[in-house]
Amino acid sequence: MTKQEAYLLVYKDLMQNPMFRGSYDARNGDEHYMHGISSVMETIAWRAGGDELVDEYNAYWCANMEASEAIAELFRKAEWQKGLHIAKMEEESCKFEKEYDNYEETHFGN
Repeated sequence: MTKQEAYLLVYKDLMQNPMFRGSYDARNGDEHYMHGISSVMETIAWRAGGDELVDEYNAYWCANMEASEAIAELFRKAEWQKGLHIAKMEEESCKFEKEYDNYEETHFGN
């Protein structure tokens, strides 16, 4: 088995997992992590089949990534319409106020 054939086997095996194809939970996941996966997969694709396979992979990955982000955006809009964003803003505001009070107490003894 050549090195190129070995990379092709790895590429095909990894492509069985949706995450390596660019599909992920964009609401809770990190897109930077996904871009890291893409970089590794591009390298494997290039070693397995050259520029043609890299182009094929990128087209597939980008379509899945965009679909994942579109789904997350729909959820964000639904949360906004339900008023869930207000609860999140209030929670963040409470955290800030607590941090501010702790800062004041630590530095000024109030």
